[in-house]
Order: sequence, then structure tokens, then C-alpha cells
Amino acid sequence: MMRSISLARQMSLSKGSLPYTLQVHRRDLSRLQEQLATGRRVNRASDDAGAYAQARRLEVLIDRYDQYERSLTTAQAWVVATQDALDDLAELFTTAQEEGIQAANDSLSDEDRDALAASLENMFQEVLDRLNTRLGEEYLFAGTNTTVRPFEQDFSGTADGAGVTYYGNGGARLRAVGPDLDVGVNLTGQRVLDTGQGFTITEAFQGLIDAIRTHDSAQIQTALDNVITARDHLLDMGTEAGNLANRLDRAGEYLRDARFEFERRRSAHEDADLAETITELQRTQTNLQATLQVMASLNQTTLLDFLR
Repeated sequence: MMRSISLARQMSLSKGSLPYTLQVHRRDLSRLQEQLATGRRVNRASDDAGAYAQARRLEVLIDRYDQYERSLTTAQAWVVATQDALDDLAELFTTAQEEGIQAANDSLSDEDRDALAASLENMFQEVLDRLNTRLGEEYLFAGTNTTVRPFEQDFSGTADGAGVTYYGNGGARLRAVGPDLDVGVNLTGQRVLDTGQGFTITEAFQGLIDAIRTHDSAQIQTALDNVITARDHLLDMGTEAGNLANRLDRAGEYLRDARFEFERRRSAHEDADLAETITELQRTQTNLQATLQVMASLNQTTLLDFLR
């Protein structure tokens, strides 16, 4: 009789703990299924408050560095377009130099010189077009006044000797490309225009045209020297833009490395080990199945089974 009571008590205890065990298995199964679906071990603060807080702080840093990278990308596009425009300008002045050398040849006829001058006048319009190069809807060489066409040919009191007026300003276009790192990405039209030798690049170009029309070889040679100076100035400007491009490339490498490290640390705090999660899921499914089987078996067992 005592043995039958003991068995009945054990059966009662087992039946009492099984619902809790079943609940735990089901909760664990749901948690593991969510981890597999999201790829994260920590999906909310209740999963791991410390890891969750660290991951959110790192996400803020990642977002900030994403903004830096977007700003850097636009800055790089601006600098590349600037380099291209300066290369084109230098090429135009190289062509003007070659034609000036031809014009300085005393064996050339006046008609041939006039033809070269006419060719250079057409090329002068190309020079203005390059100085007014745009990226999207913004002018490259306008300082911060990027919505206004910076160079216009007129003969007002503010125009240079070639009749070119600059309507931009000397402002720097600053771009945030890193923590406490703002970089000026533009070369203003004033800097591109001024050779630093007492004349502008457009004055040098127009001066060659005017000299060729005089049919005077000495004047042509003097004007040709100014064109060479202007061409070298443009090459220097192109080198400056190239150095800026290299600086931005290095900033980009730093941003990518830093962002990768933040992402690695965030992942360490909250991402799931998928292989480990799958193994644990399979084990939990097995335990859940076993618990269900035990409950089904116990529900079919009565006290009379133990008293027989």
C-alpha cells in the first residue's frame, strides 16, 4: 500500500512540473527561431541589457560614419570633375601654344595668321565653357555662389583685359568627411583665373589672339610666353586638385576601416552564431518533443495502473 502511494505521489509531481518544462521549451524554441530569422542573438533589451545598449551606441556611430561616407562621395565627385575641367583647360592652352608657335614663324603669311587668330577666338569660347563647368546644377569654379554662372564675357569696368567678369566669390565649399574634419573641396574661379604674374589666363589667351592679328612676330612671342605661364598655372591647379583627391582617398580608407571596426564590435554584442543557434534549436525541438510524449504517456496512466 505504501509503495502505491509513493508511486502516485511521484506521478503527481511529474504531472505538476511538466507544464512548466513545456513552457520553457516553447519559449526557448520561439527565441531561437527569432534569432535564426533576424540573425541576432539580442533583439531587445530584455535579451541582454548590456549588449543591447552597447550595440545601439555603436549603431549611432555607424550611422554617423555612413553620413561621412556620403559626404566624402560627393566631395570626391566634385574634385574629379574639377580635375577634368582643369585638364581640359590646360589642353586648350597647350593647343593655343602650338598655334602661337606657328604664328610666330616669319614665313607664315598674314592670311594664315588671321586664320590662326580666328581659330583661337573660337577656342576662347571653349575656355569660357570649361571655366563655367557644372556638376549637376552647380558651377565648379563659383566659390559658394554655385547657382550663378561665374564667368561672362563683357567689357564693363569690372572685366579683365579679355572682357571676362567673374561673378562667383572666394568662398570655400566645406565638406565634413570625418570627425572634426571639414575639407574645402573647391578651387575658386579667382584662383583659377589669376596666374599670379599680373595677368589672368583669359588675358593671356586674348593677348595671343591680339598679337597674332598684328602680324608681329616679337609681339606674338611675348604673348606666347604669357600663354605658357597660364598653361603652367592651370597644371599647378590640376596638381592641387589631384593632391586633394588623394587626401580624400585616404580619408575614405580611414572611414571604411573605422566603420568596419564598429560593425564588428556591434556584431560581437548582438549577432547570433548561426551554427550554434541551429544546434541549440535542434536540441530544444528534441526536448520539446520528448516532453510532449511524456505528457501524453502520463495522461493515459491512472492510479489504478500503479495499484495493480
